[in-house]
Amino acid sequence: MRIEIGQIEAIFRYPVKSMRGEPLDVATLGWHGLDGDRRLAFRRLDGRGGFPWLTAGKLPDLISFTPLRREDGNGEGLPTHIRTPEGEEMPLFGEALAAEVERRYGAPVQMMQLNHGIFDEAEELECGRSLEKFPEIVSLLKSILERFVNALSCIDQCFIADETLDQLPAPAQVGGTKVGGIDFNKTRMRLVAEAVLALSASPGGFTASQLAEHVRRPSQENELEYGPRRAAYDLKKLRGKSIVSRIAKTARYEPIPQGLRTMAALVILRDKAIKPLLAAAQHLRRSRPPRSLTAIDTHYQTIRVGMQGVFHELGLAA
Repeated sequence: MRIEIGQIEAIFRYPVKSMRGEPLDVATLGWHGLDGDRRLAFRRLDGRGGFPWLTAGKLPDLISFTPLRREDGNGEGLPTHIRTPEGEEMPLFGEALAAEVERRYGAPVQMMQLNHGIFDEAEELECGRSLEKFPEIVSLLKSILERFVNALSCIDQCFIADETLDQLPAPAQVGGTKVGGIDFNKTRMRLVAEAVLALSASPGGFTASQLAEHVRRPSQENELEYGPRRAAYDLKKLRGKSIVSRIAKTARYEPIPQGLRTMAALVILRDKAIKPLLAAAQHLRRSRPPRSLTAIDTHYQTIRVGMQGVFHELGLAA
């Protein structure tokens, strides 16, 4: 008995790890994934851990590099050249490409080719990749899926209680420590909220170091400007508002469903609704008020005045 679980609309393969993908009409799927997927990657020559590959997490510019395949290529269906973000084409294994990536990354790298795909998911799970670990890997992946579905449910049903905007900036108590309130007018706290949303599906929660790394990516700050200590303090403020909780007997954190709804509502309301509306309104010419106001005009004016308070709390007031 066949059960339809979905339909494939498009197939993309990523021959070079963390670089742009290529659309395919047909692909062969095996135990190691799609044939030709992530067969190539830059190796970090200064890497000391068990995962030596350079990824977009460490060099976001990689996403803007485009693999190309020339007709006089290697016959394996793999790329032979790379187009840089500036449009320059370089041979895949050439010194020029390695030098360009080294310049952006700040450390030496080397292009490598493997017989099978270069995947990092099992490495991220920190449980090993041997066959006897397969049941544990499946269990962890199941927990990731459940967390992800729960996060989507919270985001889909996000809302802010009437008193939340008033309570967030107020100081709170976490154990015997008094911590400051949460000010979403500050860019850093908005980045923290977005990072918590992104990490909400992490298996076993997330650490302050992981939060700090996520916050630094869009802010372009270094570890001295925003490191684990500052992230831990921000997490303590979120704990004071019952947005995240600390997992017992660990240094890891996880969002509380109600807190996830609150953060999602604040981020979505500010970035996806109010901010675009204000940007569009700046280009509109203010017309003269009507000589006589109708009931609708009066209600609209009341709404405009009332929304000024919301704009101020979200950091959008001029």
